[in-house]
Amino acid sequence: MAASARMAASTRMAAELFWRFNARSRAGGFGRHLGLILPDDGGDVEVTRMERTTCAARVSVPAWLCDAHGVTAAGLVALFDEVSSFTGAVHWDTRCRPGVSVQLAGVATPAIRAVGPGDRIEVVTRLQRMGRTLAFLEVDVFKAATGECVMRGRHLKFMPGTGVRPEWIMAPALRGTSLAAMHWYVGRQPRVERGPAPAGFADVFRGSPDGGYDLSSEHANPLGLLHGGAAVMMGCHAAEVAMPPGKGGARRRVNSIAANILSGIALGKGAKVAVELDDMTAVDGCPPGNAVVATLHRVSEDGSAGSRKPTAECVVGFA
Repeated sequence: MAASARMAASTRMAAELFWRFNARSRAGGFGRHLGLILPDDGGDVEVTRMERTTCAARVSVPAWLCDAHGVTAAGLVALFDEVSSFTGAVHWDTRCRPGVSVQLAGVATPAIRAVGPGDRIEVVTRLQRMGRTLAFLEVDVFKAATGECVMRGRHLKFMPGTGVRPEWIMAPALRGTSLAAMHWYVGRQPRVERGPAPAGFADVFRGSPDGGYDLSSEHANPLGLLHGGAAVMMGCHAAEVAMPPGKGGARRRVNSIAANILSGIALGKGAKVAVELDDMTAVDGCPPGNAVVATLHRVSEDGSAGSRKPTAECVVGFA
């Protein structure tokens, strides 16, 4: 029991280390836009559970992830992408790796409308299987105040090697000491100053689906690559804009998302990504004509799609 408690404490330190790095990384700032910052750095992320097969953390929903009806499905997927990586994958991997997102999927429940700006949600991650190169995770998102489930999701992670052979650093006998040293070092780095809170999607993603979104390190993960949650949000936004309005002329809301992250984009020097849309007959219980495939391509400097190698593909379903 004592050894198990020490291991849980050390992996909590590992999860919190990534968020501390998040607050200081100039290579990637999308996690800061999502409000995923520890209290010591001015945020309110709270790790509530780290167990053998279940991990959980509570976060507040930023206003820009919401529309007139509450938090969006894409916003929840973006949040659980990072939370399940840092609390789940890091906890269960023997080398404390957060991994790289390969697939993200989520289906909203009717209770999603009960979650609005500033509300606390709890992201509960459950381990399905953890291998040497792949991690299969299940994710449920709850409204913290009521315990209502607002989304059920899945997260597939690729667990690449780091190239520096860190096994000995994260060995159980050394992990606590190693993490304490890394916390000390990261804590000495200056935090990136946060600007005014975004009011909406357009404050974070400038551009349009067809002309392309102009991306920078503000849309990257801490290592400088396009954040999986950012890719999902661009695909869903393009699908929402293109979908014919519903009754009364209101914009249709996304109900389900299944995204494949096909290749990474380094954003240190910026990039432009456009979205192409194709209709689908049906997906995950959505009526025919209520699903769209959004494919993200990097746009070359001359305005073309370059090699046409897609960056991500999102199947977006509407209720």
